[in-house]
Amino acid sequence: MPAFSRLALLASLLFTPLAAARDGASAVDESFFRVDLDGHRVGTLHSQRIAGDDRVMTRERMSMTLGRGGTQLTISSDRRQEETSDGRPIRFATRTDAAGSVSEWEGDIDADGSLRIDVQRGNAPRLEQMPWPRGALLSEGLRLEQTRHGYKAGTRYRMKAFDTDGLQAYDIDVEVGEAAAMEVNGRKEHLIPVRQRLHFPRGTTESTSWVRADGTLRRSQLPVMGLELTMTACDHACDQDAVDDTDVLAATLTRSPRPLTLPERHRPLELLLEAEGAAATSMHSLGEVPGQQVNPDSQSGRYRLRIDPLGAIGSPPGPDDLRATRWLQSDDPKLLDFARSHADGHDSAGSIMAALEKAVRSHISDKSLRIGYASASETLHSREGDCTEHALLLAALARASGIPARVATGLVYSDRYAGQRDVFIPHAWVQAWVGGKWRGYDAALNGMDSGHLAIGVGDGDPYRYYEGMSVLGNLKIIDVEAVP
Repeated sequence: MPAFSRLALLASLLFTPLAAARDGASAVDESFFRVDLDGHRVGTLHSQRIAGDDRVMTRERMSMTLGRGGTQLTISSDRRQEETSDGRPIRFATRTDAAGSVSEWEGDIDADGSLRIDVQRGNAPRLEQMPWPRGALLSEGLRLEQTRHGYKAGTRYRMKAFDTDGLQAYDIDVEVGEAAAMEVNGRKEHLIPVRQRLHFPRGTTESTSWVRADGTLRRSQLPVMGLELTMTACDHACDQDAVDDTDVLAATLTRSPRPLTLPERHRPLELLLEAEGAAATSMHSLGEVPGQQVNPDSQSGRYRLRIDPLGAIGSPPGPDDLRATRWLQSDDPKLLDFARSHADGHDSAGSIMAALEKAVRSHISDKSLRIGYASASETLHSREGDCTEHALLLAALARASGIPARVATGLVYSDRYAGQRDVFIPHAWVQAWVGGKWRGYDAALNGMDSGHLAIGVGDGDPYRYYEGMSVLGNLKIIDVEAVP
């Protein structure tokens, strides 16, 4: 269930406090924030900014505890950034612990504009290099840019930020609103709303922050998965408060209008969908997934989505569908050995994928919701996980076998789940290029059927799934029909 990890990771990315700087050569700014999900306290964020003579260090530590299906999981992160006093990025380091799955990486930005990344994840460390995106800023650079534009109502501008988790740049459109009184921790404050539209490669996310006249952040708010994620400034004592017992699972479930039989799911299905809010702008992306076609229903304003369990040709694979990544370590020697041992004796891509699907299903012996988000190499070693771990391991094994593969994320039909009947639940599986088309493979369940509704496909990196955030909790299935 990848939605759990995405929620916490997205919150960490969006809620970056940019407090006003103090005067002095060695100023230290420190802020604490309480993180709430639909009014329930789920975590805290601690921000520090240390300014020296010509360097600024920023550190942000966040912890969130969320529930799914009765299991409470904690995701924590520790992010450090170093920049020059005028906002030029120098280096950064990130450590994320997703319920026991630990990832660490450090990045150094050279004077020639290249970024060197040392990745430590599980048993598969790796070195990577990429160009630093032109104009991309880290925390101090963003703070200076906000200060330069100011907080006059009606002010609009665009910034380019760098996501140190997803290792990608994204644009932020900023619009300053009219100041008004609002309550923060039981006290009235005169705050300025700052609306932000964050443009990621695969979708757009909106958030609103409220700041004082000097730019000090007091509250941020983000609608996600039909819930409201809020961060509110507090004192140091709030860091010790207990979190509430919450379960985000219910918000990610989408009800089916009726039970779907197994024979129906072995045929193409047509779903009549109703999208609310930001989900409506993401509906076209459902039709970009091989095996899915989406058409607007002009009379009702709804959408008709056709899902073919046999897949489709779609765009042919490219080099990126075969390469090793931070999450799909298909060049890991142990993973290569595992792939070879189960591909031996099979002479076609289809038979190899069937063998690998069966091998992953058997190898992950502990079908657990305890893991937040583990890479392929970690899962090969731990033999534990849910649908996400099954999908990442299978995709990596496919690439190790020379078969182009992608990780699909979306919803899958279940006749019963977490005490509810006939629902579509968040899920992940694999699309592999077999026989000249993209075919689906699901090692976590008993194979593929048309009950799999993909929101997007990618390389398994959870930061590539932001477009799903606007769909989950904002999508209704009005009708389902088996079609020829």
